[in-house]
Amino acid sequence: MRYRIGICEDDRIICKEIEKKIHSCFRGRKESVSVIVWNTGEDCIAALSEKGVVNILFLDIELPGCSGVNVGNHIRKEIKDRNMYIIYVSQYTKYAMELFETQPYYFIDKSKGFSKIKEIIDDLITLDMEDSQNYMYASSGIIYKLMFRDIMYLESDKKYIKIILEDGTERRFIGTLKNEMKKLSDMFAAAGQSYIVNLKYIEKFYPDKVVMMNGQCINIGRKYKLEFYERNRKFTDYMK
Repeated sequence: MRYRIGICEDDRIICKEIEKKIHSCFRGRKESVSVIVWNTGEDCIAALSEKGVVNILFLDIELPGCSGVNVGNHIRKEIKDRNMYIIYVSQYTKYAMELFETQPYYFIDKSKGFSKIKEIIDDLITLDMEDSQNYMYASSGIIYKLMFRDIMYLESDKKYIKIILEDGTERRFIGTLKNEMKKLSDMFAAAGQSYIVNLKYIEKFYPDKVVMMNGQCINIGRKYKLEFYERNRKFTDYMK
């Protein structure tokens, strides 16, 4: 697989350092990489006009003009790309709440250097491999395939199961959530008898419910809370 990694940073020296680190991460790997560099938020937004332009983005927060937070909001809210991994880069940590809404994968403190880049990329490739696995279901005698990354949640509707996808579409087939849960990875968790959610698409987390990226509020059943919290803890620990 060829990864496309973007860097949006106004300091050209830092750009070169990050780019050098990225290329060194792929030496000796079967995966390859191409790196795209932008020095302004405006140029980055213009290039990211649709999903899939880059898989990973190293994004400076304090860009002149259009800030990194604005770029992050454009990615998540305008082009609705939930699969791009955003790594914010800054020497300031005061933006925590603003960054939370754009769901970054990691935050790199410039003052501490860029030694973490190799670990981050290694983890992201592992996560991406899991995310790209296929989920299969049958409907009217036909076998369909979806990637885990495209599934937001599964909902039980009497004898049917609805699969709600990241792009807003849905699929429907006859089955039970109990059987479907066995096919899914650890990035999914049962919230009750009626829902299985992809943990990466949770926008807000409350003690007894979650709100998904599409605004759907899903209650967590009492008997499911312990397992749900434990899966979410492992998932969030992995994402740090």
